[in-house]
Amino acid sequence: MKIRNREVAMTYQEALCYIEQIPNFAKKTKLDNTRHMLKLLGNPQEGVKIAHVAGTNGKGSVCAFLASIWRERGEKTGMFTSPHLVDIRERIQIDGRMVSEGCFAEACTRLREVSEQMMAEGWQHPAYFEFLFGMAMDIFYRAGVNGIVLEAGLGGRLDATNVVEHPAVTVITSISMDHMEYLGDTLDAIAREKAGIIKAGVPVVYWGAKEKVSEIIEAEAEKKHAQAIRLTDENYEILKIGNKNIDFCAFCGYYENSLYTLSFPAPYQVENAVLALRAAFCMESEMDGESIRRGLLHAVWQGRMEEVCSGLYVDGAHNEDGVRAFVDAVKANQSEKEKYLLFSAVKEKDCEQMVRILCEEIGWKGVILTEIEGSRKLAGDSMLALFLQYMKSTNGRARIEVFPDVSTAFCEARKRKGADELLYCAGSLYLAGEVKQLLMEERARN
Repeated sequence: MKIRNREVAMTYQEALCYIEQIPNFAKKTKLDNTRHMLKLLGNPQEGVKIAHVAGTNGKGSVCAFLASIWRERGEKTGMFTSPHLVDIRERIQIDGRMVSEGCFAEACTRLREVSEQMMAEGWQHPAYFEFLFGMAMDIFYRAGVNGIVLEAGLGGRLDATNVVEHPAVTVITSISMDHMEYLGDTLDAIAREKAGIIKAGVPVVYWGAKEKVSEIIEAEAEKKHAQAIRLTDENYEILKIGNKNIDFCAFCGYYENSLYTLSFPAPYQVENAVLALRAAFCMESEMDGESIRRGLLHAVWQGRMEEVCSGLYVDGAHNEDGVRAFVDAVKANQSEKEKYLLFSAVKEKDCEQMVRILCEEIGWKGVILTEIEGSRKLAGDSMLALFLQYMKSTNGRARIEVFPDVSTAFCEARKRKGADELLYCAGSLYLAGEVKQLLMEERARN
């Protein structure tokens, strides 16, 4: 296969501009289109160890844990995830670091040329996610990685990442109601879409707390002659929760009663860590227990109960189950301190259920509401009405205020937070990203 080389490669800014324009002229394509894209790239998905991860909540965290375990084993590891919070290069990492701007721009140039060749042959230009997936696989191939941790973008069965036919393991995290406009409006329908990543003869490690979800995954695994490994909260015990970390014991088939530590204050991360360590065992005939311990301890993942500065936490919880996990983490984290909430949501989510849980479970001292940028934002007045309704029904004492943009809201929230009080930002990954961007700009000025 020969791809025409341009005389001048894109700059990083040109690459960003090109990618941002893709949704204006390219829509999601069928998997055959993505397969052809990879064929023109030399099929970089072949001959490399791949872990494929799907699910509703926890996908990115499982990927981060698994990639960290591989790194501690001395393996050069690529990781492709989505979405990004601040920098688009967060989606494409090698050994825990974003690829350079130059590497990103070169890959974008190659994928643009591949896309033009595809269209000349009668194929479609890859959509936004498909294009970035192609960039990631091309970068990993050229870097000579030993393994790739691949996060499905949306669903699983029809996701672009599902063109990988021979992964070493598949992982399905907790499944709940989310993205119903694309995946179906029942838990059964969503579970079937996620189970679509299961491959013939490839073990699947999955979170089986919901019986109906387990039945669907087990049935698909049996059809594909794939070993199905179900994990639940019976497969671990949390021993100690600190302000910065969690100690737990795992019971999942290997190194029974082994002790591990996570550098996260969120109990829900233990569930994700157990999935990752069990998946790691599936791929290796011999697994060094110390690599597992170091990998889990040193794993880093943005926007999940992340303490971005003293007493200020950012969490990307953006659906009902995610918010339930978030409030459990808040209760476990310095629970005696007064707490403020900075909240925003997008229109597609079930905001009412998120607000109900937040009001029923936590006695907030203050709630600050705002609108994220873009057309998907939920109006501040709509969020305010919900918080007033559920605060009243729970005899909540919080002062509730609305500010028109995240910058103003974040500034006001920090003014209200006392030195020994806590501020949590939740409700949307977009909010998490905007808050982190504001802090980065603040630090750059100082």
